Amino acid sequence: TPLGVLEIVGAFLDAGALRPHARTWVFDPSMTDRVVLPRGALVLLGRRLAELPPATHRVLESAAVIGTTFGDALLASVLRMELEDLGYALAASRRAGLIEPDEPGYHRFVHDSLREMLVDDLSDTERRELHQRIGEVLDADEQISFEDLCRKALHFAACVVERNPRRAYSVARAAADAAMERFDNETALRFLGDARTAAKIGGIPLDA
Repeated sequence: TPLGVLEIVGAFLDAGALRPHARTWVFDPSMTDRVVLPRGALVLLGRRLAELPPATHRVLESAAVIGTTFGDALLASVLRMELEDLGYALAASRRAGLIEPDEPGYHRFVHDSLREMLVDDLSDTERRELHQRIGEVLDADEQISFEDLCRKALHFAACVVERNPRRAYSVARAAADAAMERFDNETALRFLGDARTAAKIGGIPLDA
């Protein structure tokens, strides 16, 4: 409705994602996560999700656990799908206005509220299993960036730690050490806490 459109535009203006400049409008995609969508917009997104085929919905659930932005290749590996087959689900999701292309080979959810909606609908067991699978896929790549190492550590911290506490511990320690090398003490403390939790679960000495 026209009123709903005005509410959404107002939300983008309030967050600074849309602003007037030199007699035109400037849209800043980096600010969209700060946008608080009105209830009507969230209801519309929920309705679009409900109308998706179950297989496409499951694809988006896995993507939501990966994050607001997700790599197509990573998602395909997590789901054990061919990229071509995954492309059909991504195309359907784009047509529904739920995701949009990001940099080449990546997509992003149109708003983080949508991602949160998908994650919240999963059971605790389903979320942990997906984190487990994502962490294992990321773990297969030996040459990764600091950002990907941190991402892997976050997934291992949220997965079924009891299944392999020693690996969860070692990944968290590696991320903490890498953060300390960059003088990022806050991140290092976060991952040291995760390492301590995994060590307690697995009975691992903290200096292991």
